[in-house]
Amino acid sequence: MATSRVELGLFSKTSRGKGHEMNQDSMLAEKRDRAHIVGVYDGHGDDGHHASKFTRDHISEALKRSSELEKDPEKAMRMAYRAASSDLKKSGINTSASGCTAVTVLRHNGKLVVGNVGDSRAVLGRAVGGRVQAVELTSDQTPSRPDERQRILNAKGKVRPSMAILPGGQLGYVGADRVWDSSEMYGIAMSRSIGDDMVKKSGVIDTPEVSTRKIAPGDKVVIVGSDGIWDCVSSQEAVDIASKHKNPNDAAKALTKLARSRWDQETGGTVSDDISAVVMKIG
Repeated sequence: MATSRVELGLFSKTSRGKGHEMNQDSMLAEKRDRAHIVGVYDGHGDDGHHASKFTRDHISEALKRSSELEKDPEKAMRMAYRAASSDLKKSGINTSASGCTAVTVLRHNGKLVVGNVGDSRAVLGRAVGGRVQAVELTSDQTPSRPDERQRILNAKGKVRPSMAILPGGQLGYVGADRVWDSSEMYGIAMSRSIGDDMVKKSGVIDTPEVSTRKIAPGDKVVIVGSDGIWDCVSSQEAVDIASKHKNPNDAAKALTKLARSRWDQETGGTVSDDISAVVMKIG
């Protein structure tokens, strides 16, 4: 059954040591009529902050205007993503080597409708046997996911980690697998994204994975976060933390602060990604 009360909160911390001063994440937490829309859009590249804001605004507006929302919300979600991606190409924003992820959760008519492009993530916390259990609403779209990797390879895309000078002075691979353009000069860590025109011929697509879940009485909280959260905090740990806070703004702040502290521990305080969390209390 649909919950009668929904509360929204969000918090973000700007990256450190990444070569740019602005936060490239954009967040969404809105209510319109009987629907709530939350999302995170993680930008990357020189114009990533423009791409993420544009994508957020256009997906939100398309959903709110959609004539399909009542009868086919999954179709409305797909159409919103398609329109945002198409409009971004015509916007004047340089997306040749810039783009963003896009995770959007629509709560409407007792259901959660989720759209996902990239490696940001949405997680549900549901009460089971006296504890809150994490249920991942999205699956990270990266070349390390077997089906996504195979799709990239089928498109003749190149998958490998970045190359860098290793401590001994030799050249070697570092980090996670990335999808590279034909020149192998530009690569991204996602197998799907909005923008990033240079790797579209390598199999990177902007088609969202869309799913629907009926809200159950035990469902308590939805967390949407950029990978700055999930690189350091597990899905289960995130719902454990969020469920301890009555106020969703406090929950989002606690999650981002924990993630930042772990980035600092790992890098000696020299590097951190943009870290963003949106929390929707639904029970």
